[in-house]
Amino acid sequence: MSAPMRGHKTKVKCVAICESNSMIVSGSLDGTVRRWSMGSGKMIGGPMHKYRSSVTCGAMDEDGMMIVFGSKDSTLIRWDAETGLQVGKPMKGHSKEVISVRISSNRNMIVSGSCENTVRMWNDVNGEPMSKPFLGHTRMFSYVRFTADCSSFVSGAADKTLGPWNASVGSKIC
Repeated sequence: MSAPMRGHKTKVKCVAICESNSMIVSGSLDGTVRRWSMGSGKMIGGPMHKYRSSVTCGAMDEDGMMIVFGSKDSTLIRWDAETGLQVGKPMKGHSKEVISVRISSNRNMIVSGSCENTVRMWNDVNGEPMSKPFLGHTRMFSYVRFTADCSSFVSGAADKTLGPWNASVGSKIC
């Protein structure tokens, strides 16, 4: 891969990489998600157009099977990484732009954060919320990361705080 990968019409907002299947996925302010071959740098299939507004964040699971992207319209969409087809219906529950998303390594959960200062946990299989929104940040949420065993996750926000959460019971750890 020597030349830049081109295809998005506007700014690329997020990128996820899966080394096990040599795939890169990208999301753009043009509302598209694109899959790329890490080896050749070429786009795999066409762009995935399903967003009504800008794509703002994205993640791919460790085995490269599932992709999930969030958008400015407050939804998340799951994609099959191999086929590029949408999986299930859009995930709705945030009221403002989704700005961070992660898939747990055991593929049981998806966690997302939004500009409304909340974190949500989703069932990875059916896309349904697994709990009420996690509250605790007073300013815009910015980042989330699972622990290695997927029993908890930590969120970070513009209010200069970290929120450690117990994923199994859906509550703050401290």
